[in-house]
Amino acid sequence: MGKTIAVSFEGNQVKIVHASLKGPTLSVDRTETIPDDNFDAYLQGDKAKEYIVTCEFKGAHHGVFTVPIVKAKYLGKIIESKIRKASGEKDFAFIYRRLGERTVENRKALEVFYYAVSNTDLKNIAVRFYDNGKTVKALYPSVFSAVSLIGPGEEGEGFMGVFSTGNERVVFSTKNGAVNFIRNYESDENGLTDFDIQNLNMTVTYCFQNLRIYPSSVLLMGNLSGSSDITTLPSAPLADLTMSDNIHCSRETYNDFILPIASFFTPGPSNILGREFKNINSLKSYFAYASMIFIIMAVLCMGLMFNEAKDTSGKKQMVTSSAENIADIENIFSEYVAREDRIRQYRPAVEFMNRPSPDIYKLLIALGGINIRDLKFNSIEAGVNDGSSLIVEVSGTSYADTYSLLQASFKDIIDTLKKTEHLEVTNKSIDLANNTFKIEMNYKTQ
Repeated sequence: MGKTIAVSFEGNQVKIVHASLKGPTLSVDRTETIPDDNFDAYLQGDKAKEYIVTCEFKGAHHGVFTVPIVKAKYLGKIIESKIRKASGEKDFAFIYRRLGERTVENRKALEVFYYAVSNTDLKNIAVRFYDNGKTVKALYPSVFSAVSLIGPGEEGEGFMGVFSTGNERVVFSTKNGAVNFIRNYESDENGLTDFDIQNLNMTVTYCFQNLRIYPSSVLLMGNLSGSSDITTLPSAPLADLTMSDNIHCSRETYNDFILPIASFFTPGPSNILGREFKNINSLKSYFAYASMIFIIMAVLCMGLMFNEAKDTSGKKQMVTSSAENIADIENIFSEYVAREDRIRQYRPAVEFMNRPSPDIYKLLIALGGINIRDLKFNSIEAGVNDGSSLIVEVSGTSYADTYSLLQASFKDIIDTLKKTEHLEVTNKSIDLANNTFKIEMNYKTQ
């Protein structure tokens, strides 16, 4: 990974870690803590392009439910449907963890822990980076970053951890290394207090009574570890989270920046970044590589043209020196014309390489900001129409229960698109049999 920057939004502060990751070894180069209000100015002045981001989403939905045991390709859809019914959210992104199988009404079922965040909350974080020309490589909920520093333990063993983000405490429990419970409460104290012990004891009791898990220990993370003045007896042993040997920094830095440091080790499936922003990342990488190839091809073509031009100049000298011999002049002139034709063959390629690339980024941001309600975009295809516009085709699926709802949602999207600057809707259609729709547009890029 090399040089990387991790950012953690914690209350009204943003904690930033600049580090080098070589294999499993992390070396912290420097750290910063800035007010959240100053973060946009920080991004404008920072030279880095990619960031790993951790955030505590206060409006997140999470919990445990059982689903039928099905193939992996169907599991995500089933979980998404159950989250929609449980949370009431329509536009959201989610991650989940398998907790194991259990028997429900004499049938085997899969127990799953889910964590869902509205796409509006995700965009409020991600857009701050994209508006400043930066890329969010991954966006992790803080609890999934924190748990990456805790080993799975023995089979069936559960741990409990607690850490702070601003004035909020986050308590979580794990089973076989996977999160299966999260609880938040507020506290204005910096260190561990009797109030924290009381909340931890209540959480331990709840987990034992409802999840049938009694944690072997409660791990104190970040600034909650170390010495403290407590008089309340904890119902489970307390232990400071140990600092792994592959993390190179002071213990003080480790405690103060525990979440951004943990995000370097958070696995990819914990990335809750929405599909729209993941597609933008892929497109930006594609255009970066394509631009490099175009530049190389343009240089090669220019070199070839230069060589051809040199050859042509030599032929002209031969024409001058052989002016007395009419037959030789005619032969040389014919060869000169042939060379000219070869040069003309390369000119369209060079002119094509020098054309500015279409502004697909602004188009994707415009589409990503549309409230599609109970419709879903399946694909967005764009092709160059001329030097100043793109032909865009969007196809999708409806989850509306009735035809009238489908028509209303579809009309809202069309009305919004018509109001979008530089965007003209040229054709639209609905397939009622398959609950699908298609919109064709012309997007002016200049």
